[in-house]
Amino acid sequence: RSEIVTKRRASRVRVAVGLSGGVDSAVAAALLKEKGFQVIGVIMKIWHPKYSERYGITSNSRKHACFGPEEEDDIRDAKEVCDRLGIPLIVLDLSSEYEKIVINYFKREYLVGRTPNPCAICNCYLKFGLIPKYLKLNGIDFDFFATGHYAICEYNTKYKRKVLMRAVDREKDQSYMISLISRRLLDVLILPLGSKTKKWVRNYAKRLGLPVAYKRESQDFISDDYSKLFKTKKPGPIFYKDGTLIGFHDGLHRYTIGQRRRLKLFKIPRGASTPLYVIDKDPNKNALIVGEEKDLYSNLFTLKNINWLLYDTPPDTLEALVKVRYRSKSVPAKLRVTDDKVIVECKQPQRAVTPGQLAVFYTRDDIVIGAGIIDQVLN
Repeated sequence: RSEIVTKRRASRVRVAVGLSGGVDSAVAAALLKEKGFQVIGVIMKIWHPKYSERYGITSNSRKHACFGPEEEDDIRDAKEVCDRLGIPLIVLDLSSEYEKIVINYFKREYLVGRTPNPCAICNCYLKFGLIPKYLKLNGIDFDFFATGHYAICEYNTKYKRKVLMRAVDREKDQSYMISLISRRLLDVLILPLGSKTKKWVRNYAKRLGLPVAYKRESQDFISDDYSKLFKTKKPGPIFYKDGTLIGFHDGLHRYTIGQRRRLKLFKIPRGASTPLYVIDKDPNKNALIVGEEKDLYSNLFTLKNINWLLYDTPPDTLEALVKVRYRSKSVPAKLRVTDDKVIVECKQPQRAVTPGQLAVFYTRDDIVIGAGIIDQVLN
């Protein structure tokens, strides 16, 4: 499948492009149309008016996000882009699936003391999962599926398969965020922006006169305070690392590892330096544990729910570059693989390694080996 483009005339190849209503996916569609492909635009609808009442989420003109009433603007923008390019647009209503898969996952993880990554879950199960699946189920055939993510998907002669790689524009690279996708999807995946920079994409959109050329980016998960997803507040104690009670919190879901703001402390323990940071959560006691910044660093942790993109059967041990947050730098690490988890030992201590977050491991030449969810911090 990876050689279809070179063996067929482009006009006979159908590409379904996942649109978001933003400039990146619009340019991805435009580039494919320019090459002569048959392009079909598809955007998923994840918001339903009933969620305003259910969660108390209202429109926020200052904060445009994925999950919120502003979604209507994105669908309208996607329609204008498709009209401009002369391609059809399909709107898939996945609002029920989004709540069941992403929102409920987000809530479950926070309630047991972890900090989830809803965008990675959405990419895995909806954008790169249900969209291609539902298109096929609805009789909409396509040869390739494409999105506007900044990453590279290409055939690698060494591994004799298509691989996922970091984008040329390292500031925009999204290989981290899409690393949980199915390996089978790589065979039919096109990522037109992997070799482009954001500046180039903006300029290209302006040259084409695309209506989203100047649209600002949406990088937020929810357009309102995400605490509204939780029906009740459950206040609890804040302990210093030595067990001293020093304050009270208004719900574990409002805090994540490494956070120092909004800590309601009534005293600072003797000998403690400030500021203080959240260094752990104890869901059994509904407690926050705080300490100094030095307490945030660790180099040994485990991963679960591993998604291997490079190997059918991974080796028992391997050296890799590991990235524990979207904005963090990747660092050398040793990975020990067992049946159900991976033990990661970084050669340099990492700040705020957080259970529930995503860890992605790369080869030295920027290929995504795999990814998993951080489960336990061991030191």
